[in-house]
Amino acid sequence: SGGLAPMHIKSVRLVRLHATTGATTAFSAYVDIQCL
Repeated sequence: SGGLAPMHIKSVRLVRLHATTGATTAFSAYVDIQCL
């Protein structure tokens, strides 16, 4: 065993990265809308 754990950690980090990017994009869009 041990081959699965690194992959799981990578996928978790990837999901967190995507979630952070998505939240940042949504926030930027929200700010843009408010500025109009």
